[in-house]
Amino acid sequence: MPTLATPRTEYNELLKRQRKFEEEFNVLKAVVQDEIEESRIRPSVLRRWDRISRDLDKGQGYIFSSTKDALRWLKNL
Repeated sequence: MPTLATPRTEYNELLKRQRKFEEEFNVLKAVVQDEIEESRIRPSVLRRWDRISRDLDKGQGYIFSSTKDALRWLKNL
């Protein structure tokens, strides 16, 4: 069976292209996984989080007297 020899520069170029492709693929995979995770969040929860975010942007926040109260509020979200 005959074998093909590729020049070292061409081989290194192929390796470089493969590394670049794998990096871009990993980025794309991470984005898709994030989108999948977001789609699992119920729309009612997303609306509530948006409302809370808008209130915080307007300067309307929540004040807690203790960490226990803050944790209770977070669990009820």
